[in-house]
Amino acid sequence: MMGVDGAAQRAGRQRMLDQAEASAGRAAIDHEADAEGIEVDLRAIVRGEQVLAGPDLRRHHRLHFVSAPRRVSFALRAVWRLCPALALPSSSAIMAFIEMKQIPDAKPPRPYRLRKRAASQAETRHRIIEAASELHRRVGPAATTISEIARRAGVQRVTVYDHFPDDGALLGACSAHWRQLHPAPDLAAWHSIGDPGHRLRRGLRELYAWYRETEPMTANILRDAEVLPALQVIVDHGLGAWLEAAVTTLAEPFAGRAQASVRGSQPSGGRADPLPQRLAAALRLAIAFGTWRTLSSLGDDEAAESMAAFVELAARDSGRRPGFRAPGGPPRPGSVS
Repeated sequence: MMGVDGAAQRAGRQRMLDQAEASAGRAAIDHEADAEGIEVDLRAIVRGEQVLAGPDLRRHHRLHFVSAPRRVSFALRAVWRLCPALALPSSSAIMAFIEMKQIPDAKPPRPYRLRKRAASQAETRHRIIEAASELHRRVGPAATTISEIARRAGVQRVTVYDHFPDDGALLGACSAHWRQLHPAPDLAAWHSIGDPGHRLRRGLRELYAWYRETEPMTANILRDAEVLPALQVIVDHGLGAWLEAAVTTLAEPFAGRAQASVRGSQPSGGRADPLPQRLAAALRLAIAFGTWRTLSSLGDDEAAESMAAFVELAARDSGRRPGFRAPGGPPRPGSVS
């Protein structure tokens, strides 16, 4: 009796569906035939005789207007009801149908959700970098704690470690962020100036102005690099490498003149001569951050002019033999009088 009552209830529901569809202007569909088709298809699936694909599922009216996950859910429930008639274990029937989850026309996860999550992660990472950079500027990397970075960024400590698992990763990201906000002077612009004195003075003025702009951060970084090996590596490959390139750029026109005077204007056969030691030492002193801090009370222009005169004196002296002394001048140490 329960089976008859259930069939009657299902038939009543189908009639109500037909009436609703007719009022909506849709053509009537033989739901009994569709239900019978579903049962046949599901039996074939469970037996392994047929793999029901997305288009086959969609031809059943009850599944036509629902998403792929709901179609699979409906089919799984139908398979479960068929298990007693098929004399198969329930787990075997379910596992046989689970392979259908990759429906050909099933939609992948909505891309906008992935983009939103990626944007959120990028924004969190940026907040962490900004918070750490500001602490580096104020107190220095050695005194910066993960707890304070997390507090300023509005995240948990574990979130900071998720984005930056070690000190090197965090320091490197902060260094890149700082260089983007405060780029060093353009060496290519210096190289375009042919006159040695003009190139030197422009370079020193721009460098000293950059030191003044970045003084708190630069001072903290150079100080703490002595106690943080990961930071020392970043300084060597960042500011240190840039300063060596600056020495080469500023010395090039001076070195060419000095080497030409020593060789008697003879060509070197394409071989690059080493940079004169006195000239290189004077330039390294002139561009050092400590030198600028010592002379900063003079103003950047006056400090640049003073060090430019010092470098030009070293450049002229680089072209002389070791025991040379100017007429009437005091003997040089180690010279023969």
